[in-house]
Amino acid sequence: MLMETGLYDHDPTLWKQVFHDALMESNPRVYEAKLESARKAMMDRLVRLSYSDNADGMELRMLNDALHALSILQGLAVHLQ
Repeated sequence: MLMETGLYDHDPTLWKQVFHDALMESNPRVYEAKLESARKAMMDRLVRLSYSDNADGMELRMLNDALHALSILQGLAVHLQ
């Protein structure tokens, strides 16, 4: 898995791809795992940006919004079980 190799934080667009993949997942057995992978990818990217001298403000806002949406989706997934 990508998270275990630490590759999430090296590609600035990967968190978006992983999040999109989670949003498009229709298999309930896989959905929660994909949401968690998206959360990890986003957090890795936030850490990477926090050490950057030229962090993109727009990406930071997008990450913040996506993390907020993700927390809502994870809460819904728990209640739907």
